[in-house]
Amino acid sequence: MKVNFWNDRNNKFKRIFQENGEAKKIIRELEDLLSIDGFDPGVDSIFIDEIQECPEAYSSLKSFKEEYPGLLVVASGSYLQLFSKNNKMSNLPVGCVDEMVLKPLSFEEFLENIDSEVHARYEELQVNNFEVTSTLHDKLVARMNEYFFTGGLPELVAFFKDSHGNAGVRERIRSKQKTLVKQYSGDFQKYGKSQHVKKIDKLFSSIPYQLERVHDDTVRRFMYTELGKNANYSLFHFAFDYLEQAGLILRSFIVSRNDLSRRVHEKIEERNIFKCYYFDAGLLNAVLGIPADSLLKNLGSYKGYLAENFVATQLAHKYDLFSYRKNSKLDAAEVEFLLCSDDGGVVPVEVKSSMKSLKSKSLEYFIREFHPQKAYKLIPGRHHNASGAMALPLYMVGKI
Repeated sequence: MKVNFWNDRNNKFKRIFQENGEAKKIIRELEDLLSIDGFDPGVDSIFIDEIQECPEAYSSLKSFKEEYPGLLVVASGSYLQLFSKNNKMSNLPVGCVDEMVLKPLSFEEFLENIDSEVHARYEELQVNNFEVTSTLHDKLVARMNEYFFTGGLPELVAFFKDSHGNAGVRERIRSKQKTLVKQYSGDFQKYGKSQHVKKIDKLFSSIPYQLERVHDDTVRRFMYTELGKNANYSLFHFAFDYLEQAGLILRSFIVSRNDLSRRVHEKIEERNIFKCYYFDAGLLNAVLGIPADSLLKNLGSYKGYLAENFVATQLAHKYDLFSYRKNSKLDAAEVEFLLCSDDGGVVPVEVKSSMKSLKSKSLEYFIREFHPQKAYKLIPGRHHNASGAMALPLYMVGKI
């Protein structure tokens, strides 16, 4: 049984959920509307699409759980966290649902869908005993370049796969990417509070351009001055929270040597000092107008912010994001990412976008100062001797 609120003509589905609070009555009404005879809760299932369009449907999940504990009800929707926070759902089904947050496909998931043969070879690669042939390396870099272009949105990945990536289809993908960005902005009107919409849109639009203004080949901390002369975190904190809960941005909070352990382990960070990344590589490149050919044909060198944003999106599938900056005006040292390992340790990750500049003064300083058990340097090439750190190609980030 399928309920689709996106194409709910005349609000027929909505009325059923709005007028009936009991699961038994809802099923009976849906049977009549969909001309289904003999729905069996022990065998059949219910799929509800775009459930955020009907708060009463989301609330009804509690009734389904209580009345039919064996019935499988699957609901998909966007911005559900925003609905909950804004109290638009009067009776949340707390404890009655298992939630799964869907993100853009990771590079590994992209590879699995696009090229099963190369993916199988990729699965065999190990971080602690890394060896890769030049042929496989070139294939993985080529696929990663494709990922930089398409991003990880399933619809675009499927379209790219079916079309075999020809030039005409690239134009259609890029057009679709730009349309999606406009649609996200349109959603701000629908799901954001009216008094905040302009600031949310302004912030969302500014992030790609902040990313490309790198400092020493690394993404800068977020600069509020880019949002206006008197802009500060207190004026835009709700916009950051909105975009983060909507899954459209990633924040990496900056920690310093004076309180590294406390802030990473207890997550007590300065809320207004962070780096801000875009949630999808393909949409980022579309917004910035980076030509598809320059992404698809570049087999070794990436602009620093593209590589760093890519790494952020991949790490965010498994980790909370932190960055390191030495708390000193006399001697600057920055490491792009700090990760919390399973054993409670801190793992630094440095990102290098060019084989021409692989020196790691900041990472070397961090290793000397804090003695981490593990440290990684992600590079565009196959091999590099890194003092005190393990050097890996960028495409290995998902295996860290």
